[in-house]
Amino acid sequence: MKYKVPILMLLFIFSTMSVAFATPTYFRQNPSSSDDYGGAWVEDISSSIKSEIASTGCNISCMAMDFKTWGFKTVDSFYDERTGETIAHANADPYVVYKLNNNDTYVSDYYALCKKFGTTFNRIVEFASNATDQTKAQLTDAWLDDGYYPIGRILKPGTTNHYHSILFIYSSLPGPYNINSIQNLNNVYTSEAIGDDKNEINDATELNKKLDGNVVIQAYESNFKIHDPYVGSNSGGPNIYFDDNIYGKGLSILKKLLIINKP
Repeated sequence: MKYKVPILMLLFIFSTMSVAFATPTYFRQNPSSSDDYGGAWVEDISSSIKSEIASTGCNISCMAMDFKTWGFKTVDSFYDERTGETIAHANADPYVVYKLNNNDTYVSDYYALCKKFGTTFNRIVEFASNATDQTKAQLTDAWLDDGYYPIGRILKPGTTNHYHSILFIYSSLPGPYNINSIQNLNNVYTSEAIGDDKNEINDATELNKKLDGNVVIQAYESNFKIHDPYVGSNSGGPNIYFDDNIYGKGLSILKKLLIINKP
Protein backbone atom coordinates (compact mmCIF):
# COMPACT_ATOMS: atom_id res chain seq x y z
CA MET A 1 0.00 0.00 0.00
CA LYS A 2 1.32 3.43 -0.90
CA TYR A 3 1.09 6.23 1.61
CA LYS A 4 0.83 9.88 0.78
CA VAL A 5 2.69 12.24 3.08
CA PRO A 6 1.14 15.70 3.38
CA ILE A 7 3.29 18.44 1.89
CA LEU A 8 3.05 20.48 5.07
CA MET A 9 4.46 17.57 7.04
CA LEU A 10 7.41 17.28 4.66
CA LEU A 11 8.05 20.99 4.96
CA PHE A 12 8.04 20.68 8.74
CA ILE A 13 10.49 17.78 8.69
CA PHE A 14 12.98 19.55 6.44
CA SER A 15 12.64 22.86 8.28
CA THR A 16 13.68 21.28 11.57
CA MET A 17 16.96 19.79 10.36
CA SER A 18 20.27 21.48 9.61
CA VAL A 19 21.06 21.78 5.93
CA ALA A 20 24.28 20.56 4.32
CA PHE A 21 25.36 23.07 1.68
CA ALA A 22 28.46 21.30 0.34
CA THR A 23 30.78 18.43 1.15
CA PRO A 24 33.71 20.04 2.95
CA THR A 25 37.20 19.18 1.81
CA TYR A 26 39.30 17.17 4.25
CA PHE A 27 43.01 17.71 4.91
CA ARG A 28 45.06 15.60 7.28
CA GLN A 29 47.70 17.57 9.15
CA ASN A 30 49.86 14.53 9.98
CA PRO A 31 49.90 12.27 6.92
CA SER A 32 52.57 9.59 6.91
CA SER A 33 52.70 9.82 3.12
CA SER A 34 51.01 11.59 0.24
CA ASP A 35 48.90 8.45 -0.25
CA ASP A 36 47.04 9.01 3.03
CA TYR A 37 43.53 10.37 2.60
CA GLY A 38 43.75 14.15 2.77
CA GLY A 39 47.54 14.02 2.69
CA ALA A 40 48.49 14.61 -0.96
CA TRP A 41 49.66 18.11 -0.06
CA VAL A 42 52.66 16.74 1.85
CA GLU A 43 54.53 15.44 -1.19
CA ASP A 44 57.93 17.04 -1.80
CA ILE A 45 57.91 19.43 1.18
CA SER A 46 60.79 19.55 3.63
CA SER A 47 60.73 17.26 6.65
CA SER A 48 60.94 20.23 9.01
CA ILE A 49 57.78 21.88 7.62
CA LYS A 50 56.01 18.53 7.47
CA SER A 51 56.87 17.93 11.13
CA GLU A 52 55.81 21.43 12.19
CA ILE A 53 52.41 21.17 10.54
CA ALA A 54 51.91 17.64 11.87
CA SER A 55 52.60 18.90 15.38
CA THR A 56 50.89 22.30 15.52
CA GLY A 57 49.11 22.76 12.20
CA CYS A 58 45.56 21.82 13.18
CA ASN A 59 44.26 25.37 12.90
CA ILE A 60 45.75 26.20 9.50
CA SER A 61 44.62 22.77 8.27
CA CYS A 62 41.03 23.58 9.23
CA MET A 63 41.31 26.99 7.59
CA ALA A 64 42.59 25.25 4.47
CA MET A 65 39.49 23.02 4.52
CA ASP A 66 37.22 26.06 4.61
CA PHE A 67 39.18 27.91 1.91
CA LYS A 68 39.28 24.88 -0.41
CA THR A 69 35.61 24.03 0.17
CA TRP A 70 34.54 27.51 -0.92
CA GLY A 71 37.03 27.73 -3.79
CA PHE A 72 39.14 30.55 -2.34
CA LYS A 73 42.61 30.77 -3.88
CA THR A 74 45.71 32.75 -3.03
CA VAL A 75 45.69 36.37 -4.10
CA ASP A 76 49.43 36.97 -3.85
CA SER A 77 52.20 34.87 -5.32
CA PHE A 78 54.49 32.74 -3.18
CA TYR A 79 57.34 30.29 -3.63
CA ASP A 80 56.13 26.68 -3.61
CA GLU A 81 59.02 24.34 -2.85
CA ARG A 82 56.98 21.40 -4.12
CA THR A 83 57.12 22.72 -7.67
CA GLY A 84 60.21 24.90 -7.36
CA GLU A 85 58.26 27.83 -8.76
CA THR A 86 56.69 31.08 -7.63
CA ILE A 87 52.96 30.69 -8.16
CA ALA A 88 49.73 32.62 -7.65
CA HIS A 89 46.05 31.73 -7.53
CA ALA A 90 46.86 28.43 -5.82
CA ASN A 91 44.28 26.19 -4.23
CA ALA A 92 44.41 26.06 -0.45
CA ASP A 93 45.97 23.18 1.47
CA PRO A 94 47.81 23.12 4.82
CA TYR A 95 51.16 23.90 3.20
CA VAL A 96 49.80 26.80 1.15
CA VAL A 97 48.11 28.33 4.21
CA TYR A 98 51.36 27.85 6.13
CA LYS A 99 53.29 29.74 3.43
CA LEU A 100 50.74 32.58 3.23
CA ASN A 101 50.78 32.79 7.04
CA ASN A 102 54.44 33.84 6.92
CA ASN A 103 55.74 30.27 7.25
CA ASP A 104 54.03 29.75 10.57
CA THR A 105 51.30 27.54 12.05
CA TYR A 106 50.29 30.16 14.62
CA VAL A 107 47.70 32.59 13.27
CA SER A 108 48.19 36.07 14.71
CA ASP A 109 45.61 37.84 12.51
CA TYR A 110 42.72 35.91 10.99
CA TYR A 111 41.50 38.93 9.04
CA ALA A 112 44.84 39.42 7.30
CA LEU A 113 45.21 35.73 6.47
CA CYS A 114 41.69 35.44 5.05
CA LYS A 115 42.34 38.51 2.90
CA LYS A 116 45.26 36.67 1.30
CA PHE A 117 42.74 34.10 0.05
CA GLY A 118 40.28 36.66 -1.26
CA THR A 119 37.78 36.39 1.56
CA THR A 120 37.08 37.93 4.96
CA PHE A 121 37.02 36.68 8.51
CA ASN A 122 33.70 36.98 10.30
CA ARG A 123 34.43 36.60 14.01
CA ILE A 124 35.68 34.56 16.94
CA VAL A 125 32.99 33.31 19.25
CA GLU A 126 34.16 32.48 22.75
CA PHE A 127 31.76 30.67 25.01
CA ALA A 128 31.21 31.84 28.56
CA SER A 129 32.74 29.66 31.24
CA ASN A 130 29.25 28.63 32.36
CA ALA A 131 27.88 27.95 28.85
CA THR A 132 26.04 24.64 28.75
CA ASP A 133 26.41 21.94 26.12
CA GLN A 134 22.94 22.89 24.96
CA THR A 135 24.00 26.49 24.37
CA LYS A 136 27.11 25.40 22.47
CA ALA A 137 25.09 22.97 20.37
CA GLN A 138 22.41 25.51 19.49
CA LEU A 139 24.82 28.26 18.50
CA THR A 140 27.03 25.91 16.48
CA ASP A 141 23.94 24.55 14.76
CA ALA A 142 22.83 28.10 13.95
CA TRP A 143 26.06 28.80 12.05
CA LEU A 144 25.77 25.49 10.18
CA ASP A 145 22.14 26.24 9.34
CA ASP A 146 23.29 29.54 7.86
CA GLY A 147 25.70 27.77 5.54
CA TYR A 148 29.00 28.19 7.38
CA TYR A 149 31.48 25.54 8.47
CA PRO A 150 32.72 26.76 11.87
CA ILE A 151 36.17 25.84 13.10
CA GLY A 152 35.89 24.60 16.67
CA ARG A 153 38.65 25.22 19.17
CA ILE A 154 38.65 22.42 21.74
CA LEU A 155 40.68 22.54 24.94
CA LYS A 156 42.90 19.60 25.81
CA PRO A 157 41.65 18.12 29.10
CA GLY A 158 43.82 19.04 32.06
CA THR A 159 45.26 22.16 30.40
CA THR A 160 44.31 25.83 30.38
CA ASN A 161 45.68 27.00 27.03
CA HIS A 162 46.34 23.95 24.83
CA TYR A 163 43.85 24.11 21.96
CA HIS A 164 43.16 21.81 19.03
CA SER A 165 41.07 22.76 16.00
CA ILE A 166 38.37 20.72 14.28
CA LEU A 167 35.91 21.63 11.51
CA PHE A 168 32.16 21.26 12.03
CA ILE A 169 30.63 19.85 8.84
CA TYR A 170 27.09 18.69 9.74
CA SER A 171 24.40 18.93 12.40
CA SER A 172 21.21 16.95 12.84
CA LEU A 173 20.11 19.07 15.78
CA PRO A 174 16.43 20.05 15.57
CA GLY A 175 15.95 23.71 14.89
CA PRO A 176 16.91 25.65 12.98
CA TYR A 177 18.31 28.43 15.13
CA ASN A 178 18.60 31.38 12.78
CA ILE A 179 21.88 33.18 13.36
CA ASN A 180 20.15 36.50 12.58
CA SER A 181 18.03 36.08 15.70
CA ILE A 182 21.09 36.07 17.95
CA GLN A 183 23.19 38.80 16.37
CA ASN A 184 22.47 40.98 19.40
CA LEU A 185 24.68 38.81 21.58
CA ASN A 186 27.47 41.32 21.40
CA ASN A 187 29.01 40.07 24.60
CA VAL A 188 29.72 36.75 22.87
CA TYR A 189 31.43 38.03 19.75
CA THR A 190 34.70 39.77 19.07
CA SER A 191 34.99 42.50 16.48
CA GLU A 192 38.70 43.25 16.26
CA ALA A 193 41.34 41.82 13.92
CA ILE A 194 42.69 39.28 16.37
CA GLY A 195 44.40 35.93 16.40
CA ASP A 196 44.57 32.85 18.57
CA ASP A 197 43.63 33.47 22.17
CA LYS A 198 44.27 37.22 22.01
CA ASN A 199 41.85 39.95 23.11
CA GLU A 200 38.88 37.59 22.99
CA ILE A 201 35.73 38.44 24.87
CA ASN A 202 35.12 35.91 27.63
CA ASP A 203 32.39 37.47 29.73
CA ALA A 204 29.35 36.11 27.85
CA THR A 205 27.59 35.03 31.03
CA GLU A 206 24.13 35.84 29.66
CA LEU A 207 24.42 33.53 26.66
CA ASN A 208 22.41 30.70 28.16
CA LYS A 209 19.54 33.07 29.00
CA LYS A 210 19.37 34.60 25.52
CA LEU A 211 19.29 31.45 23.41
CA ASP A 212 16.19 29.32 23.02
CA GLY A 213 16.35 26.65 25.71
CA ASN A 214 13.31 24.60 24.75
CA VAL A 215 15.10 21.74 23.01
CA VAL A 216 16.53 19.20 25.42
CA ILE A 217 18.77 16.46 24.03
CA GLN A 218 21.00 14.41 26.28
CA ALA A 219 23.90 13.58 23.93
CA TYR A 220 24.56 16.59 21.74
CA GLU A 221 27.84 15.11 20.50
CA SER A 222 25.92 12.58 18.40
CA ASN A 223 24.23 15.45 16.53
CA PHE A 224 27.46 16.79 15.05
CA LYS A 225 29.88 15.49 12.44
CA ILE A 226 33.37 16.97 12.21
CA HIS A 227 36.62 16.75 10.30
CA ASP A 228 39.51 16.32 12.73
CA PRO A 229 42.77 17.07 10.89
CA TYR A 230 44.85 14.99 13.30
CA VAL A 231 44.57 11.23 12.92
CA GLY A 232 45.53 9.11 15.92
CA SER A 233 45.47 5.37 16.34
CA ASN A 234 41.78 5.31 17.28
CA SER A 235 40.58 8.87 16.93
CA GLY A 236 40.42 11.85 14.62
CA GLY A 237 40.02 11.87 10.88
CA PRO A 238 37.27 12.84 8.42
CA ASN A 239 33.50 12.74 8.87
CA ILE A 240 33.40 11.54 12.47
CA TYR A 241 31.12 12.27 15.40
CA PHE A 242 32.26 15.12 17.61
CA ASP A 243 33.28 12.95 20.54
CA ASP A 244 35.53 10.87 18.28
CA ASN A 245 37.92 13.83 18.26
CA ILE A 246 41.51 13.18 19.32
CA TYR A 247 40.63 13.86 22.96
CA GLY A 248 37.55 11.62 22.91
CA LYS A 249 35.51 14.18 24.81
CA GLY A 250 32.15 15.90 24.34
CA LEU A 251 31.09 19.51 23.95
CA SER A 252 32.39 20.45 27.38
CA ILE A 253 35.82 20.97 25.77
CA LEU A 254 34.46 23.21 22.97
CA LYS A 255 35.55 26.72 23.91
CA LYS A 256 35.52 28.79 20.72
CA LEU A 257 34.22 28.97 17.17
CA LEU A 258 36.12 30.62 14.32
CA ILE A 259 33.91 31.80 11.47
CA ILE A 260 35.32 32.32 7.96
CA ASN A 261 32.94 34.05 5.59
CA LYS A 262 31.58 32.03 2.69
CA PRO A 263 31.39 33.43 -0.87
